[in-house]
Amino acid sequence: MTFQKGPSRRFSAVWWRGAIRLLACLFVGLLIMAVVFDKYFFWRKLTSTEEYFGLRKKELPAGANAPSEFKCGLPKECPGDEFAFYLKSGIANILGPRICFEGKIIMSGVMNNIKRGMNIVLVNGGTGKVEKFESFDMYSGNVEDLLVFLKEIRKETLVLVASFDDASTILTDEVRNIFANLGSKEIETLGFRDAWVFAGAHTIQGNSIYEKILKNNETNNKYNGWPDLVDLGDCFPKNL
Repeated sequence: MTFQKGPSRRFSAVWWRGAIRLLACLFVGLLIMAVVFDKYFFWRKLTSTEEYFGLRKKELPAGANAPSEFKCGLPKECPGDEFAFYLKSGIANILGPRICFEGKIIMSGVMNNIKRGMNIVLVNGGTGKVEKFESFDMYSGNVEDLLVFLKEIRKETLVLVASFDDASTILTDEVRNIFANLGSKEIETLGFRDAWVFAGAHTIQGNSIYEKILKNNETNNKYNGWPDLVDLGDCFPKNL
């Protein structure tokens, strides 16, 4: 004898399929909302667009005139025997770094030529000609690529560096020593997700004065898992 499925059983199956689909839609909706709110609160932490797109402005005394901006947004004009530059690390793993030299943006997220890790520009220290720029994934990339790049740096070359996300995971002692020879002091302790910018050259005696770092510290981090950005704008002597 063959039994036919009754209307109640068919209704029950349809109801359960509908309920499962509804729950799936609700789950996806909640997931999307979580991502949106996370990004929203991240952007709320940026005090202004100037914090990312330009130099941070210092408050001026009442009645004072705002300084004129010069190359790379510097508040002063560099002498003829010096180069203007501006370095800004990335913000968390969301916004990429920026490297400006002599009034021209060489690397930035807008130019789509940066990546997480180290973003490096090489400049002829005499002529000011940008010779090469490259990005190196320092989390899951090949450190040998960075070593080859660094070993080709000539004595008279100016080296500009800005970190993004993490610039230390695959660092080796050999790489750290090369940066130390370029004048970096902070490379010795550069750690996971530290924010770091640096300008140096083989001709620098001792430590470069053009370097900033902000350590990844859970207590003081501005973003969830990352410190605030660091930036540095100044004039670098030609033929140093």
